[in-house]
Amino acid sequence: MSGTGAEARERWRLDLRGRVQGVGFRPFTQRLATRFGLAGSVHNAGATVRIEAEGAPASLAAFVDALTREAPTRELRIMRERLPVRGEAGFGIAASQGADMRDLPVDIATCADCLRELRDAANRRHRYPFTHCAACGPRWSVLENLPYDRERTTLRDFTPCAACAAEYRDPADRRFHAQGICCPACGPRVMLSDAAGGTLAWGDAALAASVDALRAGRIVAVKATGGFQLWVRAADAAAVARLRARKRRPDKPFALMVGSLAQAAALCEVGATEARALGGPTAPILLLARRDDAALPIAPAVAPDVPELGLMLPSSPLQTLLSEALGEPVVATSGNLAGEPICIDDTEARTRLAGIADLFLGHDRRILRALDDSLARVVAGELQVLRLGRGLAPLQLELSHPIAPGLAVGGDLKAAIAVSTDDGLVLSQHLGDLALRDSQRQFTAAVDEFTRLATAAPRRWVRDAHPDYHSGALAPADAHRVPHHVAHAYACLAEHQPRLDTPFIAFTWDGSGYGPDGTLWGGECLRIEGRGDWTRVASFRSFRLAGGEAAVRDPRRIAVALADASGVTLAPCAEYAAWRAQLAQGFNAPLTSSVGRLFDGVAALMALHDGRYRPPSYEGQLALGLEALAHAGGDVAPYPLPIVVEDGLPRLDWRPMVRALHTDLACERPRAAIARAFHAALVAGLRHTLAALATGAGTRRIALAGGVFQNRVLLEAASAALRADAHAVCWPSRIPINDGGLAAGQLLAACSRPQED
Repeated sequence: MSGTGAEARERWRLDLRGRVQGVGFRPFTQRLATRFGLAGSVHNAGATVRIEAEGAPASLAAFVDALTREAPTRELRIMRERLPVRGEAGFGIAASQGADMRDLPVDIATCADCLRELRDAANRRHRYPFTHCAACGPRWSVLENLPYDRERTTLRDFTPCAACAAEYRDPADRRFHAQGICCPACGPRVMLSDAAGGTLAWGDAALAASVDALRAGRIVAVKATGGFQLWVRAADAAAVARLRARKRRPDKPFALMVGSLAQAAALCEVGATEARALGGPTAPILLLARRDDAALPIAPAVAPDVPELGLMLPSSPLQTLLSEALGEPVVATSGNLAGEPICIDDTEARTRLAGIADLFLGHDRRILRALDDSLARVVAGELQVLRLGRGLAPLQLELSHPIAPGLAVGGDLKAAIAVSTDDGLVLSQHLGDLALRDSQRQFTAAVDEFTRLATAAPRRWVRDAHPDYHSGALAPADAHRVPHHVAHAYACLAEHQPRLDTPFIAFTWDGSGYGPDGTLWGGECLRIEGRGDWTRVASFRSFRLAGGEAAVRDPRRIAVALADASGVTLAPCAEYAAWRAQLAQGFNAPLTSSVGRLFDGVAALMALHDGRYRPPSYEGQLALGLEALAHAGGDVAPYPLPIVVEDGLPRLDWRPMVRALHTDLACERPRAAIARAFHAALVAGLRHTLAALATGAGTRRIALAGGVFQNRVLLEAASAALRADAHAVCWPSRIPINDGGLAAGQLLAACSRPQED
């Protein structure tokens, strides 16, 4: 299809941006250029794939069109420039030229072609648990340094055999330039061991023995792409109960792995968006509404008292082989004690998971960093990420303007870090709860790693304003401090630039964060001006937390504070007097405007009335229960949540709402209707606040951020109501809306403004 002479040829340079690293883009380009009879080369150039292609103009145009339609990535951006014709022949892959943070690849679920090979008895990779190609397989979990080439990954531990080497060199082979190429003759091996480290079986025998153990009710630790998972049959109530007891996780829902979309649809409501997410290259855990007529048995203790199940499909050949052999859903939860980082090393797993797992299905491919499974849900028809992990992290975002080199350390819960690039930022995977020492070590290692890999050495470090955060202690003393809820707002701006332009109004509702006035914020309305500037323009009325953190662990303390302030009488309890004394004196009873704590207090009031109260065993448990109730309720009138002005600031006053709710409890109104009326009140509160600000807001752009908006009932109702009022509404979807997105917001807020130094 090429021209016959230099006068009939052109040479184009194409710079391609997007997720172009670690997805087999260079071999894909080579094959495509050969198809169109073009000469030239392709290579990595930092965060860009650079193509120089020469041939007939029509062939070049068709090539670019095919790049756009067929590329193994989304949101591909192409910049084109004409170059002098060289008259060369052939198209090849040239050596990489530089690399930076924007090159970091993610781990990709097994592609359809590799799955066909896995199931093909005539293929030499039949039933090989580590088969992958240029388009799929481990990336970030095995990457030692950039650029992503075999010698800079743990896959260098395995020397390709002659057959694999031939495939690697053959442009016509789909494993051409596949950095992790391997097969049963030269690649990693799977083995089954007992808790003492004794090897019980290898290869297919290890897989078969693991399946037999699961059928017998045993707990098997399975080494997945990002670390160990703990597996039991989801229908085996005794095994699930045993796992809960050993893992010290009494209530928090477990994730399930299903073998197919058909199994997922037998358990939950799966629409087109959900199916694409489950079966796509990121393969996250997806929160899905349960079917009333579920066709597969699931033990009630898998996910007690919630209307959703967290489902995922196998993302690796090893998981696929196990899942297909077992033929039914399994619990596939993180290989750790509650709250700890997951285990990534076989020896470490036998130590840390001793007393939890009965058997260990490991392998000899080294994992360099722990990656939890990503977690997401579909909200208002769009995928919303709640946890960045395997398949999605590191997350790379382009910004509408450059920001200064910096590194942000986020918060303490759902810890993550972020580093700026020339024209964007990179957000790390979920790094755990920094109250735990193992998580602190993992966090410190990630900071060191991101500092080493950063495009430019960070000149500015950024932390939360809370003086006692562990993450802040790991930053230099002169680190720039960004208030917690300002960071939530700027995280939304980081994702939605330039569509979300400044100024805008941000509702940032969460559990709590340190406010500049020394109180605990959590129900804020902020006006964001850009370049780090902001103003608090409204909030919720504050209340006190008797015992501080003790009130988070036992929200009866919050219920007492809300009831007393609202003139509501609770049934007598011996403990209440001590809490009321704390509240009256203000001793160890900090003020908070937190909507998350308001959820806890309202849920505790309802549970105390019904005699069902017990302290939560995991973060957000009571709020999740309220959401579940509201999901089951119909349309109801909202409870009153009026605006009052305190210290010159409009505040939503929850006291009339608490009084009305208490009256409904006394009248035995259905709990679902009460929960629905509470959610409706919060939506009405958003509208009341905007009405109160109407003359001074100066914008109809609205952002919703913070962990409270993980609540799908609330977020969907709020967005619908605000859009009906002609507001433009957005919220973080690719960045976690909870504290997992704080570092991204910190970075944009602090590094957009001019450097003082």
